[in-house]
Amino acid sequence: MHFALTLPEITLLIAQHLDQPDLTICIRVCRAWHQTFIPSLYRNVVLPPEPHRIHLQTLVPILHTFQHCIHSLSFQINVATPVWSFDNCVSLRRLHMSFGIATNMQSTSELPRFLANNGRYLTHLTLERFPRWTMHEVWTSLAASCTNLQTVELWNSALDTENQASLWRLCSNVQHLVLKNVFLFTNADSSAMATVAFSRLKSLDWVGVEGVSLSFLCTEVFPSATALEFFRYSCHRQGRIENSHQIDHLCQGLPRGSFWKNVHSLRLDGILDTEFAAILRHLSVPLQSLHASCSGFGGLAMGVMRERGHFATVQGLQLTQTFVESQMVQEILESCPVLEELAAPQLYGRDVVSGRPWVCRWLKALSVQIVLDEEASRQQAQVFERLAGLVLLKDMHLRSNFRSSAKPALDFRLERGLNLLRGLTKLTRLVLPAPQILGEEDVEWMVEHWINLREIVGTLNTTDACLEMLHACRVVNPHD
Repeated sequence: MHFALTLPEITLLIAQHLDQPDLTICIRVCRAWHQTFIPSLYRNVVLPPEPHRIHLQTLVPILHTFQHCIHSLSFQINVATPVWSFDNCVSLRRLHMSFGIATNMQSTSELPRFLANNGRYLTHLTLERFPRWTMHEVWTSLAASCTNLQTVELWNSALDTENQASLWRLCSNVQHLVLKNVFLFTNADSSAMATVAFSRLKSLDWVGVEGVSLSFLCTEVFPSATALEFFRYSCHRQGRIENSHQIDHLCQGLPRGSFWKNVHSLRLDGILDTEFAAILRHLSVPLQSLHASCSGFGGLAMGVMRERGHFATVQGLQLTQTFVESQMVQEILESCPVLEELAAPQLYGRDVVSGRPWVCRWLKALSVQIVLDEEASRQQAQVFERLAGLVLLKDMHLRSNFRSSAKPALDFRLERGLNLLRGLTKLTRLVLPAPQILGEEDVEWMVEHWINLREIVGTLNTTDACLEMLHACRVVNPHD
């Protein structure tokens, strides 16, 4: 064995890149390696649910012996949970607890004691499927014991009014809060939430939460969340978009910048164009990222972005399944100089021809349906000229949908101007807009000029020799 492999500093670095079977082999090499690698072996512990648990009597004493090594622990709460006796998990930072089918009140009786012993070490807490009948002592112990949390995630759960107060106290000092598919039982918006000042909160994911409206968040919660930088909101329930409360009128009386003083990234799904406009109007800092898929984002919101100067600073835009029209997409491409990622519904070739040159030279990912009409040849040449300027582009997704399948699409052949795209040397993935008929010279050109290309998605209708040429250059074609 080389001398370097006996140094703990080196072996600890090696352990970070090994999985459980490899770590098990390493601890059997020698006593020195056993002492070095054993903490990494028990660093991340995931306990299977009760129906699949085997050799429980053997597992409990082993985990108890090495509990001080556990950094991440995930388990399903039940009567036989082997962690209730742990009282020295000094390395524990991440805890994931979930309720199962067999979980009952008796199962949670030991949880407060476990949290009292180990909760102060936690920085990341995930709670899943916590039902409404969860004992008040459980939520009280969470709020009292977990005082150093930075991230709290709550999934697929329900809380009554009494437990909500403990939840908000638990989250009062966190930096990242995630609520997904949570039902808050209350007759009105939670007054307990309004009493908490989320002064350290930097990111908030509010997805499928019922019981607290968007208008309540804007008027009662966000004014105290002065450090908030990212906000995600979605009112999607069972595949449809619900009409959330109108906040436009509520925000009219508020001065600009009265909340979201540091918010620069938004992900808002399922809200109306007027609500988008009201929210964007009250941002105090330039917008950097906006995800608005499956929403009513349209002309009003675009007008506010133009008025507030967000086009000059935005770096990422996700606008699929919105009311964004072709002319709006052209305006984005010709007005956003630092844009790096754009996903939009469609862009008509005639708008490219009549519009100004694109200024988004930093664009790395483009997903848009480009539709041509009877002047397809002229429009294709103009589109290729615009695309040729995106020299940093890595992912180009131009697939058309079934509604436009009968219309002319971009033709990726040399005789139709493919040579104009020779500057896209960083391109790694290309999604073709329609079935292509490529010759050997077209494929050879792609392989020669797009040296980083690794995936072409679409129907090529080419020869086996061309496909072999692509495979030889490690280019994958899924033939979807």
